[in-house]
Amino acid sequence: MAQRYLDPSEHHPQCSFRLVSLVRRHCGRKTTTFMAVAIDDNMETLRFFQENVQEVIHNVKRMKELEANERHTAHAKRGLQE
Repeated sequence: MAQRYLDPSEHHPQCSFRLVSLVRRHCGRKTTTFMAVAIDDNMETLRFFQENVQEVIHNVKRMKELEANERHTAHAKRGLQE
């Protein structure tokens, strides 16, 4: 079940998680990057997320970089084995 709320204080009692969308507009380009992060629907968690959103974004970017490096390393290893 999913609901869409613009105000964080609204919530449905049967929902356990909330998707928070992070949108980044690239300067000088007409592109945007969209990412959804699932967090639990507890008000304390939502408040923490709002207060630390910059750190969350930084951590998401680091995770994407690490995943890209792992994919690149795995691809390079496969190329050496062939």
